[in-house]
Formats: sequence, C-alpha cells, structure tokens
Amino acid sequence: MALLLGRAAPLARLGERAAARLDGGRVVPTLWGLAAALLVLILCGVLFNRHALALLGVVVLVSGLVLASLGTGVAALSLGLRLTDALTTMEMETLPALRLGLWTLLLASCIPVLGWLLVLLALASGIGATLETLLMRAGSGHAE
Repeated sequence: MALLLGRAAPLARLGERAAARLDGGRVVPTLWGLAAALLVLILCGVLFNRHALALLGVVVLVSGLVLASLGTGVAALSLGLRLTDALTTMEMETLPALRLGLWTLLLASCIPVLGWLLVLLALASGIGATLETLLMRAGSGHAE
C-alpha cells in the first residue's frame, strides 16, 4: 500500500499544478484539449482502417483515454477548489475537492445539451491544462 501511495504523490502534484493553470481563466487550455481530442479521434480512425497499423491505433486510443482521465481529474479538482472558495472560507484538501468536482460534473452532465456542453468544455480545459503542464515539465529538462 505504501508503494501505491508513493507512486500517487507525483500524479497528485501534476494534477495540482495543472489545476492551478486553469485558475488563470485563459482559453488556451480549452483549445489544447479540443485539438488533442480531435487529433486522437482522427489518428484512431486512420490507424484502425489499416490492418497493419491497428495495434498502433490501440496504443493511440489507450493514450487518449489516459489523457482524458487525467484531464477529468484536473477539471474536477479545479472545479471543486473554485466551489469551495466561493461557498466557504475554509480551505479544502485535494481529495475532498476532487470528490466535490466529480459530483458537480456528474450532476451537470444530467442536464441535456447545455450540461453536456459545459462538461465537454470543462474536460477539454482539464486535458489542455494537463498537456501544458506535461509539456512545460518536459521542456524544462528536469525531473521531480
């Protein structure tokens, strides 16, 4: 169990840094996320049509799903932290804020059309912020 918790700490730090990127209110992470999702869909469509490259298509699809999962976590964490700041004066820890954000995204997805659009934009922002954070980390050339 300690090994599992030790491996989760860098992932939590990555999520917190990416969520902090969303607090700037910029549109760029949303555009990054939409572009990444579109690229994954196009690549999967092209690679799955070629039998020799179908395995590579599976790798691209799984990578896209992992990125979407990270983006969901980042969007939920950012939303949970913003809701906590708006509703209370207490500072919330990461896990309860993540839980609050996930429940909020789930409830918003129950609203037809408008809710789906808001959740899609939130997830695109989370994916984009995750990509920006990973690219800046890789560009800096140091490991944490």
